[in-house]
Amino acid sequence: PGFGNSSGFEMRLLDKSGNEDLNKTSVVVNDFIKALEADNVIESASTTFDVGFPQYMLEIDYDLAAKKGVSVENAMNTLQTLLGSQYATNFIRYGQMYKVMVQSDAFTRQKPEDVLALYVKTAEGEMVPYSSFMKMNRVYGPEQITRYNMFNSAMVTGQAAPGFSSGQAIEAVEKLAESLPQG
Repeated sequence: PGFGNSSGFEMRLLDKSGNEDLNKTSVVVNDFIKALEADNVIESASTTFDVGFPQYMLEIDYDLAAKKGVSVENAMNTLQTLLGSQYATNFIRYGQMYKVMVQSDAFTRQKPEDVLALYVKTAEGEMVPYSSFMKMNRVYGPEQITRYNMFNSAMVTGQAAPGFSSGQAIEAVEKLAESLPQG
């Protein structure tokens, strides 16, 4: 009791520079990790901060959507329901309560391009395909943006090399952190 089987260190690298370009933050984080790994006190260091995560950007032509009678807010809410899911209600059958979730069939959402083949209802009740007012582009960016004390941050974890204590690893990290760029 009182002992665990984990070791190493965990820290957050904060970007206080006011820079909103996460690619610059990524360069600093990766350089810092290389410096940590080059130190003989640190066995390994890594981060989950990745600005190269594959994503899709949906570009909406607001004018075209308005001409077709589509409310963009309604279109996005519908898309959320079709691709994710939305709780609708409960029902009871044979003494068991069941939750009703609304979602499109799995075969209509197998590939990212399937989004463009889905339909949304206009104010007049007409069904309009998303492809008529929306385009999809492959982009790369962060999977998630983590903030700590309102600053963009990157979690860095590492392990002290064999023969070195966690205190020595922390001292090495602090010493290397002094050489980080301003902010």
